[in-house]
Amino acid sequence: MELDNTQLERYSRQVLVEEIGYDGQAQLLAHQVSIQGPPRWMHLAGRYLQAAGVRVFYKTEEAMGRSIRIHVETGKMDDVLIAVDARADSGQTVVNIGLALSRFLLRLAHTEAIG
Repeated sequence: MELDNTQLERYSRQVLVEEIGYDGQAQLLAHQVSIQGPPRWMHLAGRYLQAAGVRVFYKTEEAMGRSIRIHVETGKMDDVLIAVDARADSGQTVVNIGLALSRFLLRLAHTEAIG
């Protein structure tokens, strides 16, 4: 997949990151995931992934109580579960989600999209 000028401008910071690069960004743009979980945290995770270029679909009818489940629709990867604790400090929960999603994006950038 070739990135057009608009995509290069939008995702330039990620393209410059050695662990992602041009090819990794193209892979992120080729992927689609579905997310389910507590609405507040599911939508936060979705916005994070969308900002990286991943297409996101929400499964609100299957909300899970204590974790976010991310299923990669376009690649061969196991589902990712991110635990969220409603009793915990919400700031710490945001940090935990962000760290987990950063690791997930690095893996996704190096996973070939199929279908």
